[in-house]
Amino acid sequence: MLLQDYNLTMTTCKEGPCKDSSCAIVELSDNIISILPHLSKIIKGCTYDPVVNIMSFCRKGMNVALYARLIVILNVKDEAAARRAIDWLKDIILNADEKNGESGG
Repeated sequence: MLLQDYNLTMTTCKEGPCKDSSCAIVELSDNIISILPHLSKIIKGCTYDPVVNIMSFCRKGMNVALYARLIVILNVKDEAAARRAIDWLKDIILNADEKNGESGG
């Protein structure tokens, strides 16, 4: 399952609109490019650029960006909130995989 193994690092944003806010850097063991087009259809309000394979969206005040092997979460309250966001993504991916299996795809 995607997002099973990852390394989470909490840091503080040094510049930009989120300067001085908490930021989570999630290094992934799996490449998630293949799931981004499908996630972009499920997650409301997201933007997806298939040319560079980057997806971003806002959720509960956090700005989330997904790359091939990286997730960046800006404006995250703490590590627990970052892990909840990752768990939420895992659930969406698992449900998408289950529905895809039911449809024979």
